[in-house]
Amino acid sequence: MAQDQKQEAIIEAAIKRFAHFGVAKTTMTEIATDLSLSKASLYYYFPDKLNLYAAVFTTITSAGADALDAQLAQEPDPFKAIAHFLERRTEFIIKYHNIL
Repeated sequence: MAQDQKQEAIIEAAIKRFAHFGVAKTTMTEIATDLSLSKASLYYYFPDKLNLYAAVFTTITSAGADALDAQLAQEPDPFKAIAHFLERRTEFIIKYHNIL
């Protein structure tokens, strides 16, 4: 697995753990175990949980913003666009409330 792929896999595993259990209750050991990685390998990519959290936060907010931008660009009615924005924002908060 290439370095970028491994980083992405770590971020995805962290998103799942953080979203389900919360950031505070998730350990780096659990994330490493989920991926069958050694803790040393995990720490090679992310020196601490704060750096991993920053990568997770950047990933989920970027993906959410990109999806929202694409949807809003197709909506000519500004009132419907605002309604879509509020719906997506609410869904995002519900899905990632343990991460935000």
